[in-house]
Amino acid sequence: MTHRSVALLLLLLAVLSAATSSVVRCEARTYNDDIEEAPGKIGFVRREGKHLLDDQGNPFFIVGTNSYYLLEHASESEPWLRRSVVTDTLDAAKKLGLNTVR
Repeated sequence: MTHRSVALLLLLLAVLSAATSSVVRCEARTYNDDIEEAPGKIGFVRREGKHLLDDQGNPFFIVGTNSYYLLEHASESEPWLRRSVVTDTLDAAKKLGLNTVR
């Protein structure tokens, strides 16, 4: 399994687990097979009462999208499914200032 595949799988697992336990914030990035670790910081969001706080204690407001098709594209289980759709979608989300992808 390539580094890109592992990174995408971990990102998708984090997003899926966030739906049931807590919210995970990550920066959208493009992964390359020859880069072992993508640059940038990944922080976690926590809940205090009715409020969400980022890893520095600042209020966190969800601005995101429901991109249900990303998991299927990441699997490339059919010839028409492309992992590039995942990275393109995350790059577009970052450009729009979105901080959450479900």
